[in-house]
Amino acid sequence: MRYTRLTAPHDSPYAQGSVHAYLLHGEVPTLVDAPSGTDTFIDEVQEALRAAGDDTLAQVIVTHAHPDHIDGAVAVHARWPQAVFRKRAPLPDGDGIPWRLIEKEPMDGVLSDDQLVAVLKGSGVDIARRTVAKYRESLNIPSSIQRRRMAQSEAR
Repeated sequence: MRYTRLTAPHDSPYAQGSVHAYLLHGEVPTLVDAPSGTDTFIDEVQEALRAAGDDTLAQVIVTHAHPDHIDGAVAVHARWPQAVFRKRAPLPDGDGIPWRLIEKEPMDGVLSDDQLVAVLKGSGVDIARRTVAKYRESLNIPSSIQRRRMAQSEAR
């Protein structure tokens, strides 16, 4: 998966200093969260699209409605009015993140978000645990504790 990690300054009760957004490149160029509407951030998104050879931004996925995830939505829409905004939508097909690992977990080997981070980093994806948790939640994948309980109840 090709992606660009973007950083935007942001001060709110949810984030002090800076926050990250991810621009997923390919057939459906997708911005995950819109934390800032500053000209600098919008220009950074435009430059990342251009550098990756993407024509335009196709969609924006808003993982949840905290200010550090939506403050830039109006500015993003103004620059890319054709982009479809989605709330907690699944990632585009072929995103390269091996979410299928979770489907194949044995009952005694359920992967925590920290373990998923380690697997992803081993595959060359630089991602934080918090981001894995947000993507997992947006894909409606239960937490490792919930998956472990489900596996135990299925085994009975």
